[in-house]
Amino acid sequence: ADGQTQYGRITLLVMGSCRALMPSNFVIFRPYQKNFPFIPKVCIIDPVTNTCDYLECNECFKYLGVLIDYKLSWKNHIDSVALKISKTIGLLSKLRHLVPSHTLISIYNSLIAPYLRYGFIVWGQANKTQLDNSKGYT
Repeated sequence: ADGQTQYGRITLLVMGSCRALMPSNFVIFRPYQKNFPFIPKVCIIDPVTNTCDYLECNECFKYLGVLIDYKLSWKNHIDSVALKISKTIGLLSKLRHLVPSHTLISIYNSLIAPYLRYGFIVWGQANKTQLDNSKGYT
């Protein structure tokens, strides 16, 4: 069998100015235990320039600020959020004896809470082990 049949191929035809909106990679969602038997090659054809751009298959991608992985486990996103807020939490711990509590609450509400609230309806459904493991960053 040739390479295209063995790996599978998906071809997308892009019309006009839509090329700027097309992604450069894709993810195949699958259960944690299952390996995908092959990775399809996805090609975007631009009829204006008559070129074919292949998309890269990734295990994780960022969509609207939320990191989504192929297992939908949210581990990458939780780790990313925990790392970002850990720096500010360290700052708050150093400031706690120097500034009033309402100032600390204001800093928390402006620099930490938005990271925790954004997309929580989605990634907040992660399993308890992953959420507990993220506490090591905070």
